[in-house]
Amino acid sequence: RRPVRRKSDEIAISEEEKRKREESASKRRSAEIMAVFAKHNFYANGLSPEELRITLEDVGPTYVKIGQIMSSRVDLLPENYCKELEKLRQNVQELDPRLARMVIEEQTGKTIDEIYSEFRDKPLGSASVGQAHYGVLKDGRKVVTKVRRPGIADMMRQDFVLLRKLAGIFSMVSEASDDNEDTVDLIEVIEEFEKLTEEELDFRTEAENTKFFRENCIEDHEKITCTEVVEELTTECMFTMSYVDGYSISKKDRVIEEGYDVNEIGRNIVENYVHQILDVGTFHADPHQGNIMISHGK
Repeated sequence: RRPVRRKSDEIAISEEEKRKREESASKRRSAEIMAVFAKHNFYANGLSPEELRITLEDVGPTYVKIGQIMSSRVDLLPENYCKELEKLRQNVQELDPRLARMVIEEQTGKTIDEIYSEFRDKPLGSASVGQAHYGVLKDGRKVVTKVRRPGIADMMRQDFVLLRKLAGIFSMVSEASDDNEDTVDLIEVIEEFEKLTEEELDFRTEAENTKFFRENCIEDHEKITCTEVVEELTTECMFTMSYVDGYSISKKDRVIEEGYDVNEIGRNIVENYVHQILDVGTFHADPHQGNIMISHGK
């Protein structure tokens, strides 16, 4: 008689296979990371500020994000290291435009030429998770499409598995050597960072936040406005929004040359933030000057 295979056996087998695959992927990723550190001769001499930045770039997006956060932590790192890590905010390696096109076509089931009358391969900006491209839709709307880097989600999830293991080791060492109650819980920090990263990996979250902000956080669209979401071209891996033709408020000389009142601009921004915080209770939490632009009088 042939043995009867129960459903529970199939589930157990599939879970065991999944565990083995995860372990195998984790080992491969560990080997990749160790190879990068070895290439930069970390064990012999440590890392100079520039070598640390290059190493983080080579190891991958998870560590680039960590470097970006650490660049503002002058309480933890020497100033020359922080200054070098600031470059991780601007100088991110561009994604091959063929891959960006591939993501868009896979997500929509259409060719680039079916969606856009113009699509620029040169990105408007490139970040650790995504890259933004300018395009003009068939109906004439100017848009920006942000695409998620292929394979980035799996790689970052593997990295967090490794980081949790490392944090567990460091936590045990810390508990054994230090009774200070102010010791940072590394595991908790990494878990929070992982949660935020998962949200960032799903572009639908950003799209929903953008729609919420436009509908609830702006009282007068003649003074302050924000981009519109193009729903039919927005998925987990791509986010399409209306193109904002403008420049950063940091370019004060240009603002004045074009006849704007800088005090009025400042007042409009402050009044809008008061509305966000006190009236709506939800606010834009990254108000650096690259995220606030002057565009056609708004």
